[in-house]
Amino acid sequence: MARSATETHLNQNALGILTDIETVLLSTANGQETDSKLVDRFIIHFKDDINGTKLRRQLDMLPDLMKTDTEYHPMTGCFTMSRVGKHEG
Repeated sequence: MARSATETHLNQNALGILTDIETVLLSTANGQETDSKLVDRFIIHFKDDINGTKLRRQLDMLPDLMKTDTEYHPMTGCFTMSRVGKHEG
């Protein structure tokens, strides 16, 4: 069955947004500057589903969340990784 031009356009638009989301998450997690235009596009596209203010705040915190603290243990010969800023409790 042939697809309509509208259905094809919608699928291409959705794929573009998903690709842009991946790009923003990966670059932000790696400490690179977040592309504000792409974030604005998400907020407009998903306006009924997400809070733009919270999204921006969470993106700002993402690089810190992704950092790890690596420690070598000579007795075992192993490295362990833990989150930076984890709470002792």
